[in-house]
Amino acid sequence: SSAILENYDSIPDERKRRLLKDIQTDSQWLNRMVENLLTVTRVSPGGHKLNRSLEPLEEVLLEVLEKARGHFPQADIRVQQPADLLLIPMDPTLMVQVLTNLIENAVKFSDGDHRIDLIVEEQEQTVTITVRDYGPGIPEDELPLVKKKFYKGSSKARGSGIGLAVCDEIVSMHGGSLILENAQGGGTLVTVTLPASQ
Repeated sequence: SSAILENYDSIPDERKRRLLKDIQTDSQWLNRMVENLLTVTRVSPGGHKLNRSLEPLEEVLLEVLEKARGHFPQADIRVQQPADLLLIPMDPTLMVQVLTNLIENAVKFSDGDHRIDLIVEEQEQTVTITVRDYGPGIPEDELPLVKKKFYKGSSKARGSGIGLAVCDEIVSMHGGSLILENAQGGGTLVTVTLPASQ
């Protein structure tokens, strides 16, 4: 931004656009990192309680998709969900953060393949939300470690190492589980399981 402000008239328009795009990308990344850091504080022992209410999962997904498509316009996000309205007891703000983080990771680690599947399935007492990418997957020796705070693994992708840890903590507070595994045929599956409304 300083380069643009100090040399505005001498910088070609295309260079200005590239600089502005870099500023936008970095500020979006910083915003998501700050959200995660604040959430770490919120969900830590002694932090705030969940603001849980019975929420339509469809509305949460719509907000997640709107954010994701704004942040990652190159992503081809394909959604599969039941036709029935699913009401889930959740803190909607935190659950939006979980799913946004998972989609961001899927985009970041998909190694250029921009297809992301978001799959919702209803069981008798639970609902699962699976985010799948079609990248190289996670090295098997790193799978048990990737949910630990500040663990970045061998990937060179930019990250703070707290996103998955935050997701795991939030899902656990909801009485659910978050499981990572490599998909057959390549890519990563991250499955969030939440208790369904009774």
